[in-house]
Amino acid sequence: MQRMVKSIIKHRELIWQLTKRDVVGRYKGSWLGLLWAVVTPFGMIALYGFVFGVVMGVRWQRGDTATGTEFVGPMFAGMIVFLFVSECISRAPGVVVGHAELVKKVAFPTEALCSAIVAAALVQAMISLVLLWLWLLVSGRGASWQFFAFVFPWIPLILFALGTTFFLAALGVFVRDISQVTGLLNSALLLLSPVMYPLSAVPESFRPIVQANPLTPFVETVRSLTVFGQAPELAPSIFIIVIGVTAFVLGSYAFARSQHAFVDVL
Repeated sequence: MQRMVKSIIKHRELIWQLTKRDVVGRYKGSWLGLLWAVVTPFGMIALYGFVFGVVMGVRWQRGDTATGTEFVGPMFAGMIVFLFVSECISRAPGVVVGHAELVKKVAFPTEALCSAIVAAALVQAMISLVLLWLWLLVSGRGASWQFFAFVFPWIPLILFALGTTFFLAALGVFVRDISQVTGLLNSALLLLSPVMYPLSAVPESFRPIVQANPLTPFVETVRSLTVFGQAPELAPSIFIIVIGVTAFVLGSYAFARSQHAFVDVL
C-alpha cells in the first residue's frame, strides 16, 4: 500500500496528463464536445425522474405526496456514487491489456493507468455534484452547508474505487473473460443498493442483502449530506472508512504482486 501511494504521488503529473487525455478524448469530434459532461447527467435526471418519480411514484418518505420532482434529488445523489464506481469497474479489466505497448516499457508505472481511470470518473462525478447542487437550488429544496461536507465520504469512496480498479485491472490481464462479467456486476451494484429507492422500502427480511452491498453506506452517506442536510452517524462513517481502506490495501497488494507478470502474459 505504501509503495502504491508513493508511486501515485510521484507520478501525479503523468496521471494528470492521462486523465486530461481521457476526458478530452472521449468527447473529441462530437458536436457538443465537453458539454456532453453536462448534458448527459441532465438527460439522466429527466429520464429516471420521470420513470421512477412520476410513473412508478417512488417516494423517499412514507406518506409523501410530493410530485415526482422531489424524487430526483435523492435519486441523483445515489446515481452519482454508482456511476463513479461503475465506470471504474467497467474500464478496469481492459486498461492494462489495452495499453500493452506502454506496460512493456520497464520504466512505465502501470498503476498510473488505473489511477487515471479513477481520476477521469471523478471529474464527471464532480460535474454531476455541481449539477445536483444547482438542481436543489432551482427546485426550491435548497442546499444546506452540509452539502459541502460531501468531501468526507468521497475520500474513502475514491480509495474503494482505486482498490477495485487495481484488482480488476490485474485480474483482467490473466482472465480476459472478466470484462464480460463487469456488466452483470454493475447491474447488481445498482439494483441491490438504495439508489432508486429508499432503504426503508426494502422488506426487513431482504434488507441485509442490500446492506451487504459495499455501495450502500456510501450512497446513504452522500445522500444524507447533500440532499437531506443530515450529518452522518458515527458507525456508518467508520464503516465507509474501513471499506475504502480495506479495498485499497487488498487491491494494491494484488496489483503489486502480479505486476511483474504482466509483460509475460501480454
